[in-house]
Amino acid sequence: MSFWTQLGATARRLIGVEGVGNIVASISDDRILEAIQGQRRDGATVDLALSLSTVYRAIQIHAAAASQLPIRVERRGSRIETPAIIDEPCFAMDQSEWMEYLVTSMYTRGEAFLRIVRAPANARIPYEPLELIPVNPDEVQVHPHRTTNGNDLPDTYTWRGQEFTASTMAHLKYMIVPGYTRGLGPLQAAAVEVQGAIDARDYGARWMTETGMPEGILSMKAEASPDVARANKFSWYGLTPDGTPMDPDGKLPKRAIKVLSGGATFEPLLLKPADVQFLDSQQFTTTQIARLFGVPASLLLAAVEGNSQTYANVEQDWIGYARFGLALATRKIDAALSRILPRGQKARVDFAGLLRTDTKTRYESHEIALRAGFMTPDEVRAIESMPELTDEQRAALRPTENEVPA
Repeated sequence: MSFWTQLGATARRLIGVEGVGNIVASISDDRILEAIQGQRRDGATVDLALSLSTVYRAIQIHAAAASQLPIRVERRGSRIETPAIIDEPCFAMDQSEWMEYLVTSMYTRGEAFLRIVRAPANARIPYEPLELIPVNPDEVQVHPHRTTNGNDLPDTYTWRGQEFTASTMAHLKYMIVPGYTRGLGPLQAAAVEVQGAIDARDYGARWMTETGMPEGILSMKAEASPDVARANKFSWYGLTPDGTPMDPDGKLPKRAIKVLSGGATFEPLLLKPADVQFLDSQQFTTTQIARLFGVPASLLLAAVEGNSQTYANVEQDWIGYARFGLALATRKIDAALSRILPRGQKARVDFAGLLRTDTKTRYESHEIALRAGFMTPDEVRAIESMPELTDEQRAALRPTENEVPA
């Protein structure tokens, strides 16, 4: 039996997760070790990561983008009126704040939870979902249930002493990893890299004050005894060999003229401003964080070496960001909302507004769509967040007899 298997068996006995009958609560080895060592992701770790300006900005970009995205509902591919539970999922916050909470939760904790409040059994529509309340993932315990016959049971959850099932608690995992009970997010997957960036930041901040780096070097032409060297050092700071100020009144300015004896010379240690601020290290950290969170470097105001940024490739960055970055989190929201809707209806976070081009290009695209006949004026106006045409406007736009081509 391997070390990890023995450790897992011991942990199960200690924390009491052995199954009853043929039901066994299964936890992967790394999760068991994490539980034993008390290293479950906690707020302090996230707070420390958010103290990095690049991490904060990357998550803020995702949150800001998500808060701008509307949620549409479709039935068999056709858009329908948005149900109240989608338009206002939580009474305590508007839809944009609700989206921001979920996306931020997934990028910081690797997962998000929604408490599904349902109508009572005697309501007009029994068990109808009434509200979707975001829950702090740090307060939720997940209880996976596996069976020996392969018919696994759904996970259950504990939050603030209450028990929940999949019908009353939705679990949105940022990245699903086989064997992991919880979701895996950027901060958890690259914890060592993030900690390294924090250490580099803190080291640079303390460089001038706490690293013990001398201001300069006092050199003697000949080898000096420790007493002579000490006397010269004290003299440089306006002190006598016993450490008392040479000027009893202490009125000598800090930058007073220094007088050295015995042929001593002073050579200051000078650093370039770029070296003092560790700019190369900061640039590398920014690139790392942009790669980790899937944010285009242009949005973090960082230039990637050897890559010239133009309007065209910045626009491509945005498209790539929407498809392969933010979309992973929003698709989890799509799926969670679709599961509470009636059969045949699907929720979809609409990226159209986020990917809007400049006005001229957008209007030219609309003109092509109208001429080709696969879009109507009202559909174009909906994209531009404009109301449908009135009858008077339609009459004014209708071509007259003289304008109809022969």
